[in-house]
Amino acid sequence: MANHFSGNLPDMLNECYSLGYVRIEFNELDGVVSDKFWGLPGLYFVTMNNNRFNGSVSPSISAATKLSTLKISSSSFSGELPPAICKLTNLSSLDVSRNKFSSDLPPCITELKILQRLKMEENMFSGEIPSAMSSWTQLTELSLSHNRITGRIPPQLGYLPVLNYLDLSENLLTGEIPSELTKLRLNKFNVSDNKLYGKIPTGFDCSPFNLGLVGNPNLCNPEPLSVRQRS
Repeated sequence: MANHFSGNLPDMLNECYSLGYVRIEFNELDGVVSDKFWGLPGLYFVTMNNNRFNGSVSPSISAATKLSTLKISSSSFSGELPPAICKLTNLSSLDVSRNKFSSDLPPCITELKILQRLKMEENMFSGEIPSAMSSWTQLTELSLSHNRITGRIPPQLGYLPVLNYLDLSENLLTGEIPSELTKLRLNKFNVSDNKLYGKIPTGFDCSPFNLGLVGNPNLCNPEPLSVRQRS
């Protein structure tokens, strides 16, 4: 929480093996977060967003198998998001947005089967959106906007039963918008500023005010856009 703390994380934290709950967001902490801290086995809730850290997330995070919430947004982390994060199968909320990560999206991230929120926007992630996502049956929010993601939008996204927020805007996505996405009951759907083409599927269950399609000059809509009205 905001206390205007500054400097590095104290070394003594690296030996707190029973430490589980960490809230140090909205401070001025800096420096590299140590391998030992990332790998503390008791951690289950960590929010350290809005600080001034540097360096990367250590692969030693795979030892923090109890983690259910990890929020490190807006904290200047960079480099690769290690595949070791896929070992954290108790994660329900993962927010790494607004950093400087520059790796491919880890394909193994679909192994996090109880994710409810996945926020990775405003980084430099590349590669394609993993298609093996049918295990994300509890996911409600997926935000991958403002990255360098390529390839097509996987039609499998349309089969995530509780997904209600999908933002893929400002990437390098190509191909058509899968008609399967019209199956979703979305509060927000944004694919603006990509390289999408073809006809826009009709029947989106989303308010027109929360439907973002602009910036794809090769998308065509020969008929008035059909948006289902919710009862």
